[in-house]
Amino acid sequence: MRKQIFLGVAFFSLMCCCKPVLGVIPAVIGPVQALLAILPQLLGLLGAMAIALLKPETYRFIFKYAWVHKITLLLILCCVYFGFWTLDQFSTETIGKLKGGVPWTAVGGGPERLGCVPGSVGPLKAPTILWNRIGRKDESIDCCPAIVGNRVYYGTYVLKAVGKCTGTIVCRDTDTGGLVWVYDGADLPGGTFNPIFSSPALGGIYSKDSTGKIIPRYLVIGEGFHTDLGRITCLDLEPTYKNPGKGKPKVVWVLQALCHVESSPCIFEGKVYVGSGDDGLWCADLETGKVQWHLDGFNSYYVLEDGVPEKLRQLAGKNVLATGKVVVIGQTYAETGIITLALSNFIESPNPPQPPLNQGNGFERSVYGKVVIEDQQIVDERTKKKQIKTSGIKIEVGNSLPDVESSPIGGYISKEGKKIPCVIFGCGVDGNKVVCCNAENGEKIWEYSTKFPAFGSPTIFDNHVIIGLGNGDMIKSDAKPVGMVACLGLSDGKESWTFKPNDSVIGCVPVKDGRAYACSRDGSLYVLKAEDGSLIKKVPLGSPMVCSPSVTENGIYVTNNLGKVICLDRQTNSLQWSYNLTPGRAMLCSTDIATGRIFVGSDRLGFSCIGEGDVTNEEKPEPRIWSGRNGNAGRTGEADSLGAPNIESSSSAAILWQAFPPANYEVSASLAANETGIFVHGRELESGNNFVAKVDPSKGTIIWKKNTDVPIRELVVTKNDVFASARDSSSNALLLAFNEGSGEQLWQKTINERDDFYINLPNPENILATSKSGIIHSFDSKTGNEKWRVQLFENVLFPLSSSNDLTVAVLEGRKPQLVCLDDSSGGIIWKKTLPQIPTGAPVFSENGIFLVYGASGEKKGKVVCYDVADGESVWEQNIPGNPFAGGILSVEFLAVPTLEGKLYGYSLKKGDLMSDEPHNCGSNTVLPAVGEGIVLYASENRAGAWNSIADTTPWEYLATGSTSFGKPLSQPLVLSRKMFLLTEKLGLIEIGEKEKNGGLN
Repeated sequence: MRKQIFLGVAFFSLMCCCKPVLGVIPAVIGPVQALLAILPQLLGLLGAMAIALLKPETYRFIFKYAWVHKITLLLILCCVYFGFWTLDQFSTETIGKLKGGVPWTAVGGGPERLGCVPGSVGPLKAPTILWNRIGRKDESIDCCPAIVGNRVYYGTYVLKAVGKCTGTIVCRDTDTGGLVWVYDGADLPGGTFNPIFSSPALGGIYSKDSTGKIIPRYLVIGEGFHTDLGRITCLDLEPTYKNPGKGKPKVVWVLQALCHVESSPCIFEGKVYVGSGDDGLWCADLETGKVQWHLDGFNSYYVLEDGVPEKLRQLAGKNVLATGKVVVIGQTYAETGIITLALSNFIESPNPPQPPLNQGNGFERSVYGKVVIEDQQIVDERTKKKQIKTSGIKIEVGNSLPDVESSPIGGYISKEGKKIPCVIFGCGVDGNKVVCCNAENGEKIWEYSTKFPAFGSPTIFDNHVIIGLGNGDMIKSDAKPVGMVACLGLSDGKESWTFKPNDSVIGCVPVKDGRAYACSRDGSLYVLKAEDGSLIKKVPLGSPMVCSPSVTENGIYVTNNLGKVICLDRQTNSLQWSYNLTPGRAMLCSTDIATGRIFVGSDRLGFSCIGEGDVTNEEKPEPRIWSGRNGNAGRTGEADSLGAPNIESSSSAAILWQAFPPANYEVSASLAANETGIFVHGRELESGNNFVAKVDPSKGTIIWKKNTDVPIRELVVTKNDVFASARDSSSNALLLAFNEGSGEQLWQKTINERDDFYINLPNPENILATSKSGIIHSFDSKTGNEKWRVQLFENVLFPLSSSNDLTVAVLEGRKPQLVCLDDSSGGIIWKKTLPQIPTGAPVFSENGIFLVYGASGEKKGKVVCYDVADGESVWEQNIPGNPFAGGILSVEFLAVPTLEGKLYGYSLKKGDLMSDEPHNCGSNTVLPAVGEGIVLYASENRAGAWNSIADTTPWEYLATGSTSFGKPLSQPLVLSRKMFLLTEKLGLIEIGEKEKNGGLN
């Protein structure tokens, strides 16, 4: 029994110490299967332990044992206590001495929305995480932070399937990431914060530091996602200054809204301005919270049936001031619902009362409007699951301003020699306007109507207003996307100019030194002349962006839906670096810049500070390897992570250079590349010599070229070595290794195989040579020595695909099979019988294994996603065309080409089509490539790019005359933001931006 108790307690302790597994890790599939084999014994052990613990003698034994060994147990407990205490002391975060700065009065910092502390520069080189902090499990940050001095402030949220989703406000030290304070709103009226999307604003003066810079007194923030009833909260930061690291902010005032407060507050002229969705726009005194005025977003308040006096009906058509408790009923993500009023008092009032009315004080509200008689309504009350009946009377407000999700900004209008303070904001769905009001009383000064929602937050510059517009939202694009940037006169709202990107502009459009910067959901950053809206530069960045760019003295910083933080040089608008902060997870937040550092939140990965690392000592990530045909397991043809060519438009696309012309060389279509060059192989026509060569991607010049005794069939490449498959005159299979830098041959290995074979690199140390008859050889890449050999006993139909220590293969046999193997041993983990032979090699990533099937004699096919863990089908979708190959994999979608010259994009999670219509990429199509979300395709004398997410064509090149390249012979190759193609008439060419050197045409 003692042994059973000991083993049971040990097993239970082990389980308690283990962290939950959040996803399938392919490398542990084998060990998990081993664990399943001993599961019955483990369950039996647990059962024995449970029975033993129910017996009285068990407890007597434990007590006696503890008493006999009391000194030893006491020492163990003391060691554990002091161990945890010491660990806690060492883990205490450092908080620097408080410094002042410039008050952060609105999202983006101020009227120009630059997203940086004035005068800041950001990191242009060697980005590295200086610190990262996660306050709670699964904590996410979508809001823009606020930075004053050496403190950064931001809101968070945690979404839960069951229970209340909650938010917090966090303050950290900018230098160390040390936690200064966190506030969850537990003592607010109504309890803890809802999730927070609103960005904090800081204003008022607590004091000034020794340099005269301001330490702000108040922090104001909104709360709530789309279906939440949010509050506007003002916190006094004085306690946090007096007791650093321990003091908590004090609640000064709270306003209750009847909708979410996703808008970010603006502090201007001692007042706070903030939108609350369909509850309109609020103006409150910063210090007291007293409502100065409120512009209603709801058109009507519906009076409830109970207790309605007949006298109110008699006032039909007349204006009244009605007071009572308001409740939102029937609200969903798609529907606003209605606002009901449980009437407590009313008076006839021909003229509007002077503001402020009784608003924001909990759910009691005074409403001014016209009495309208209508039919009674029965509405479902969602939270209490009951039906509510109205009286058939509503108070019609009129002139409402719905969906104020835009973050307002304050400025001044000059009129008759006077400066009039004003506040400007946008109205979203069903609002479709930009509004300018008198900041003192809320009276409308001007209104600019648009054809689509104004979610963007306005920027003020040089007596103008600039704002982003469009029919998409933070989460998705419209089926027929439209976007616009509008520049309006500050004093009258008259349109100065407009610019139309291919999709919505959701974030702010900052302006600096006469240039405006707009991020679009079409995946491009647009640099515009602020004076007239003319395009200076379009920079495709591969994925939708809903952020506001941060613009510093030296750089432009953005985030995108691929989870990247991206830096561009502000002088040249060229890409400096791209950092994978949350690969595959969309980033809705924007960056803010201070002291040479980037501060940014993320989805479930906390809050990060990014700076320049030590270039000489930086631990750089392992360079990509060209692991097999088409480059990698995603078949993308992509040699690095920089993305697609930066070509502004079709008119600027050109052939920049050509190499290995067909008149002199016969080059194989199996190109390969790494971060330093392109590797080709073939035969010199004049001499008949076989060769392998390395080409400079920037010029097309040959870096080295080595003759080989045998014709090379295929190449794979690491940062140090080039490996080739070949066959000698006696039909012996050969594996050769060359030095990547010099081309010197390192070793040669004869493989005892007569069949053709594929090669691929699961990792830089391991080469797999697979005969088509089904034998897989594993060789050490340094020595060429064989590590292991596996016989699959069936023909292998396509090159293998390797990812995350696993390799998958498609076998022919009586019934075709998909097989998953362990890279380290060749052991089979699982097999899956397939319905038919696929049209191409498997596409493989952590998202799944994707196979494409055709239908014999029919112009249709299907794509199937299989689970990496067990090979079971996850989803299946039809292809409305005849696929001629497998797919190619982006972070967000799978692209499938068809013989009809169409490209179809499928989402990875469910297989939904990314756009209603396929993209036409021409006949005779080779397999496309993909560069960070942009599909690059080629057909006869034609090459182009397709943004599947935004369903746009950034550019397309049509070759004519002397630049006609004929049919493409290879999949496009993507390297250093350039596109390379082996062609029938011109040989190897680069297609890029014409302005580089004028090109060949």
